[in-house]
Order: sequence, then structure tokens, then C-alpha cells
Amino acid sequence: MTNTNHPAVEKLRTGISSLDIIAKGGLPRNRTTLISGTAGSGKTVFAVHFLAAGIEQGEPGVFVTFEESAEDVRKNMRSFGWDLATWEEQRMLTFVDASPDPTIDTVEAGGFDLGALLARIQNAVNKVKAQRVSVDSLGAVFSQFADQAMVRGELFRIASALKGMGVTAVLTAERFVKISKNLDPPAVSAVFAELNHVSKHLSLPILLLPTNIISFIN
Repeated sequence: MTNTNHPAVEKLRTGISSLDIIAKGGLPRNRTTLISGTAGSGKTVFAVHFLAAGIEQGEPGVFVTFEESAEDVRKNMRSFGWDLATWEEQRMLTFVDASPDPTIDTVEAGGFDLGALLARIQNAVNKVKAQRVSVDSLGAVFSQFADQAMVRGELFRIASALKGMGVTAVLTAERFVKISKNLDPPAVSAVFAELNHVSKHLSLPILLLPTNIISFIN
């Protein structure tokens, strides 16, 4: 006889009311969710909004940025009424700034090791006792790998490390970044799917953004 009394998945709200309704309460707690969207769809705004919703409930967060500098993110988010600098002073938010340094020429020398990056994220989580983490964006990370066959394994590594830190995380990625050869999500409104082929031990929820998520923010 099949047991149907499975415990409900605990959710964390994103702070976007319409999206939380669609997602039946928000994103899965202590899981990593991939936020996929085309350029300009508001992935970075979503990632910050997710942290802001937590901060409003007393849940500190970490923002990991690979494209824009931390200072640029602070400036850009002021137009949404989010004072990131104040949250940092209150130890409710901290950055891991892994954005490119324009004064340094990038020269590829061997493989890219995520170990140092994951250590920085762990230190940031410990620093503010973070419960939420946003990583923006995977495209910038995976472009560092000369061997694209490593991408799926490194995605598993990132998600596993974040799970081990006990945080709820979102990872953003451009829609054209293929997480596997079997997955190229169509342009649809917000919906969840399971990326079961990442690993038989790990399923990674995917949230596909509509053309512009900013229109959902209220």
C-alpha cells in the first residue's frame, strides 16, 4: 500500500506575492533553485528581492556577484527602495564580490577551481549567520571552464555546498546557458520543473522567469 502521508515541503516566500501564490508559498527551504531568464528579464532584481524578503523577516543574506561590482549592485537597487549599504551596516547582508577587476587582464591558466569561491561564500554565511544566498550569475562562473563537460558536475558541487551550509539559495542563469544538452527551457511564465538528471542524489528546482519579472514586483 502506498503511503501518501508525505510531509509538505517547507517554503520561503520570495516577497513577490503573485509569484509566491504560483509557487505555492515560495521557494523550497534549504534547497537551491535555479532562476533562468533571458537578458533583461530581471534575474538580478529577483535575486536581491529574495534576500530583501528574508531581511524583512529577520533572515540575513549573502549576495554573490560575478558580473556587476558590489557597488554597482548597491546603486542599481536604490531605485527599488532597497538600501543595501544600511543592511550591511546592520549585519543583515554581506557581499561576496567576485566581479571582474577591469584593471587586471584575464589570462586563463589551467582549470578554474570553485574551492576558493565556496570557502568565501561559507565565510560570508558564517559572518552574518545567513539563511538566504543569491548567486548572480552562473553564466559568468561556467564561462571560466574550458571543458564544458565539467559544467554539470560543478553545478552539482555548488548546489551540494550550499545545501551543506544550511541555506536556501537562488542561482541565476541566462536562458541561453544550457545546463545540460537535454535541457534548453522554452520561454514560459513562472513554473517549476525538476532537473533530476543533475544527479540521482540531487534534484534542482528551476524557476523560469517571464519576459520581465519586474512587472510582478509590488
